[in-house]
Amino acid sequence: MKRIAKKNRIGLEVGKEYTIYQDPDFSNYYITSGYMFLKENLENYFEPELKQKKDKVVIQVLNKFKERSKIGIKKYGTTLHENNTDDFLNHLQEELMDAILYLQKLKNDGK
Repeated sequence: MKRIAKKNRIGLEVGKEYTIYQDPDFSNYYITSGYMFLKENLENYFEPELKQKKDKVVIQVLNKFKERSKIGIKKYGTTLHENNTDDFLNHLQEELMDAILYLQKLKNDGK
């Protein structure tokens, strides 16, 4: 979790965001600089955790990207990052041309 320091103690900078990690036994919390906190003390040194809204649409799209990546790795035996041989500009152009055709088909069908 990310939290903003609210006290300038034990080496914390007020207003700076720190990533806080939890011990595997869930009894202590720590930040990468090696400082450790009990759960009760965490609230003394950091602002309350902000509850971030989750966008279901974004989550759906991210899950689709992850699934597509797995399929591509299985099908082609490589990742996009590792692939330096394909003509990506040509592939992009063809995919966008297909997308325009799909759009026109849906418009023609009244959807």
